[in-house]
Amino acid sequence: MFKKLGCQVVYLEMPWGRLLKELKAGKIDLIPEASFTESRAKIYQYSIAYREIKVVFYSLKKIMKKQQENSLISYLDSGLKVGYLRQGYYGPNFENLKKMRVTAIY
Repeated sequence: MFKKLGCQVVYLEMPWGRLLKELKAGKIDLIPEASFTESRAKIYQYSIAYREIKVVFYSLKKIMKKQQENSLISYLDSGLKVGYLRQGYYGPNFENLKKMRVTAIY
């Protein structure tokens, strides 16, 4: 796609938070797989979707097999430790539950 446009692409790998800072500062031009949020839309322009994904949890098989119910609430209620990107966005359900249930951020 970029070749057809005559663009040279340089790929830079870095943590999510730094990507957002670099984009805001104009030091990089694009970030793939960004979820839409109102606060981001005030600063950034979104492209059309280039792929659709399902957002799921993944874990060691032995952990998932112990769960009676396969839902976000059941995972959080069971006391499992949930890791996530500090500045990532996982949808409104996760954000609401995270606000109510997070006891520690490492």
